[in-house]
Amino acid sequence: MERREYYRLGQGVPIAHRIAGSLLGGSTATADISGGGLSFPTFQKLDSGMVLNLDINLPGSQKAIIAQSRVVWQAENKGLSERFLIGAQFVKIEELDRDKIMRYVTLITRSKYTQNQIEHT
Repeated sequence: MERREYYRLGQGVPIAHRIAGSLLGGSTATADISGGGLSFPTFQKLDSGMVLNLDINLPGSQKAIIAQSRVVWQAENKGLSERFLIGAQFVKIEELDRDKIMRYVTLITRSKYTQNQIEHT
């Protein structure tokens, strides 16, 4: 059984990513996000260990969260327009920014849970 340190939200959050030291990158929405990292679809094959610079645009936030991450896995994204799904772990992020992500994940998760409870009563 896999145990995660952070709750993960399977919802799209807009991000921009660039390979560190390069102009290569793109913009997309996350497949999921947590206080420890995120996954996202991309056209580029990004190998494990690559360092990415990220701009994370949490809905409702006025300023993008700037973070650095390391690719920890990649998989082919069969049947979708973007060919790869990338999993990246934060390696450099301000703790206040990590807290913002965790609060957002909690808020949306609670909101979905509450809505689900209302629909089933």
